[in-house]
This record gives sequence, structure tokens and C-alpha cells, in this order.
Amino acid sequence: SVNLSEERTSPIQFYPNPTTGLVHLSSTTGFIEKIVVYDLFGRSYPHHLKDNCINISSYPNGVYFLEMSTNAGFSRLRIVKY
Repeated sequence: SVNLSEERTSPIQFYPNPTTGLVHLSSTTGFIEKIVVYDLFGRSYPHHLKDNCINISSYPNGVYFLEMSTNAGFSRLRIVKY
């Protein structure tokens, strides 16, 4: 059974959220190997990871999901761009 009061912590930290563009990422468990950014409709958006940051300033305002793979596993994070 699943305890809904349990909090799962992601091995990926990111800030700021919400953001106007630049998102800083760090992994406590390993190297970030791959990132996919997509919106609520499943459309993927191009991005470039540089110095553990991605710039989403050119994206329309809204909610985005960041799917990240590290050598230790997979994480999905929600971020708001305004």
C-alpha cells in the first residue's frame, strides 16, 4: 500500500520555481545525462544544458515538466515559467 503522507525527495534540485527563464539544476546522486522539456500538452521544447542550467525564457508562460536522467535514475519535475 502507498502512504500518501510520505514525501519523496528528488535527487535533482532546481531553482528558481517559478522562473522567468534561467533554471539551475543539480543532482545529489550523479551526473545529469539527459533532459527532456515538455508542456502540459506533451509538446517537447528544445533546450541546451550549459553549466547545469537551462534557459526557458523563450518558451510561452505556463507549466513545464523536466524529465531528467542521471547515472542513478530518472526524475520528473514540474516548473512554472512566467
